[in-house]
Amino acid sequence: MTWRLAVRAVLLVVVSLTTAMKTSSAEISDADKKMVETAFARLVAVSEKPEGFTDWPPQLGFIDEDTFNAFATFFEQDGKQVPVVRVYAGLIHQGLIGKIDYAALTLGHEIGHHVLGHTKNSHAGATNLMETTFTRDQEYAADLYGMQLALKAGFSFKGLVGTFRRWIELGQDYSSFEGAQLDHPAPTDRIAALDKEQASLWRSMGAFDSGVYFLLTQQYGLAERSFRSVTKEFPDAYEAWANLGYSVLMQYADALEPDDLRKFDLGQILVGGFYRRPASLSAKVRGVNEDMWWEAVGALREALRLNPTLALAKANLGVAYLIAPGGRDPGKAIPLLEEAQTLASKDTSLDAMAKLGLAINLAVAYGAGGKEAEFETLMANAEKTLAGASEAERSGLALASSAISYNRAFAMASSSDGERRKQALTELEGYLRTTSPSVAWWSIAYERYSSLCTALGATAKSRDSLVARAPNKLRQVASIEIGKTVVAIGDKLADVQKALGAGVVAPVVAGTNLVRVTYLDRGLELLATDTIVAIQLINDKAPGLPLKAQGLSSGKRELKVGMTVDELDSALGDAGQNFDFRPLTDPNVKYRFYSDIGLAVRVQKGHVTEIALAMIPQERVL
Repeated sequence: MTWRLAVRAVLLVVVSLTTAMKTSSAEISDADKKMVETAFARLVAVSEKPEGFTDWPPQLGFIDEDTFNAFATFFEQDGKQVPVVRVYAGLIHQGLIGKIDYAALTLGHEIGHHVLGHTKNSHAGATNLMETTFTRDQEYAADLYGMQLALKAGFSFKGLVGTFRRWIELGQDYSSFEGAQLDHPAPTDRIAALDKEQASLWRSMGAFDSGVYFLLTQQYGLAERSFRSVTKEFPDAYEAWANLGYSVLMQYADALEPDDLRKFDLGQILVGGFYRRPASLSAKVRGVNEDMWWEAVGALREALRLNPTLALAKANLGVAYLIAPGGRDPGKAIPLLEEAQTLASKDTSLDAMAKLGLAINLAVAYGAGGKEAEFETLMANAEKTLAGASEAERSGLALASSAISYNRAFAMASSSDGERRKQALTELEGYLRTTSPSVAWWSIAYERYSSLCTALGATAKSRDSLVARAPNKLRQVASIEIGKTVVAIGDKLADVQKALGAGVVAPVVAGTNLVRVTYLDRGLELLATDTIVAIQLINDKAPGLPLKAQGLSSGKRELKVGMTVDELDSALGDAGQNFDFRPLTDPNVKYRFYSDIGLAVRVQKGHVTEIALAMIPQERVL
């Protein structure tokens, strides 16, 4: 028998239901095989025969490999196309767990790929971004067909939906935003498309996941929007309230200028703590925004009212009092941070970064409250924790290392001991060389460094000589403001059109639901199915695209259509050195794609002619 791939190079070799995941055993028991075969027989008995296949039903087979996967494809034999469905041992052991309803939806989905023509159709000339979009749509269609087929075969609706819940339990979930660059939609989105009775629940689960992703990438305005939608649907979701409060607090902190931080006279706070899994706009103004602070505090208090044991909600509320509009209030911050540390010590779900950050922030509060001994003890423990971290752990604790360096240097700089002040000088110079100058604390550190050099009779290095070696990491860009409307990748097209107008809609590829929506008067084009896949700024009427550095930032940079390449490189800084060339919808038109920040830029004759926000997959190598 000779096997031959029957799909073009632009398609995946197989159309699979899940992503690969290793398990522990490859042996399939007779009972499991019988269960899968029984489910398959019931399904094909009521399925329709697709056009183009002489042989039907598909051949069912098993693969004794520890992979969490199933797929549909076909091979040619004696001039005939023979459809097959294959199921891996890893999926049977970890995903199906002896439940025939789970097997039915899995197999119905794969049969659906055959019946709907997905295993034989291709989109010749499609770019990877387009093909990924088409494949996600095929997954939704196969989900729906598999569900309908399984119900027709007499399987339980509740049991079938449980298949997706099982994936989430196994950690096979990701946010809707991350799903924009993957072949398969997020499991919560797939459930929402099927489980109409609980669609709001699953949409909120998806919104929570997207909110967490936006927190990870420091897109606090988008995170706020995600968590606000969850609290609106489910006001008892205490983790969503905690994360909403944190999102708003970070926007408040983002707006603080160095002059504000000088008034607080505070050590460097380490931010980044938030809840990653639910169990139950960039700042518009600069400086202190009292209304925003109260909104953040209100959300954090609501989270603690619903669940007083949330360590990070207490910790973030404590941080809020350290940067309160009326000035720092260590008297209120310290008890909250102390309670948070006690709770965190018993919480196995919190990672090392969250716990270390909490300890550093409590140390800062002790320093602000004049508790020098407590400050020294906590800082020494934090340094010990950092020193004992593995190489892999240290890469995730870079912000903690920077905060420890800043706070230790400031404490030594205030000492009357000459040797400690010299150590402070070395520590401050190291901090300045390894921290982006766009971080609000940087200029304060340089001022202290300069004054300390003068006091010790040393020559201070210039700002430029220190800045030249500082890293310049930018936050990922996922949205843009069009007037008063924020448009983000993953937004529902209908919602955006309601805010911006219908626009001029044109199909991108005949026979698909991928469209281009153009707003020439706004310099904007949207590439979308029912959700936004890419946001393109196409002329000089487009708004500028703000860029923000990672961390508590005071830097202001933006990209604009029409700017020169030199201006582009200057705005991107170090982040501009890492790009490759990828197409959006036309394979012959290549963009500079900066994968770290999710931006595609088209350059012609030394100028930027288009800027796109997109999650563009890499070119496939077959």
